[in-house]
Amino acid sequence: MNPYDKAHELARALRESQEFQALAERKRRVDADPAAKKMLDDFRHSQWELETRRIMGEQITEGDVEQVKRLQDVITTNTLAREYLEAEYRFGVVYSDIHKILGDAVKEVVGQPEGV
Repeated sequence: MNPYDKAHELARALRESQEFQALAERKRRVDADPAAKKMLDDFRHSQWELETRRIMGEQITEGDVEQVKRLQDVITTNTLAREYLEAEYRFGVVYSDIHKILGDAVKEVVGQPEGV
């Protein structure tokens, strides 16, 4: 059994999954609506900036978190953007589950500190 062949098979299965297909359809709809696309892009940019600051060790204030939360609240008022985020979440669960399954398969030999 070639793990590369299985990885390509898994990639195809992911792309053919209901969750991926729903996400791709929602993305096409968002991309076709300039207002929804801008709203989603602005939200993503704010999330990315906040996460980058957190990784760089900068202090994240309650106001920073609240600002992203307000953007999230606004974005959910746009049906296309909300449906996209919901589809993205559902696909993310599948992707995360697969990542965990793969990690569990090799964890006994891949360097992970004791107690983690």
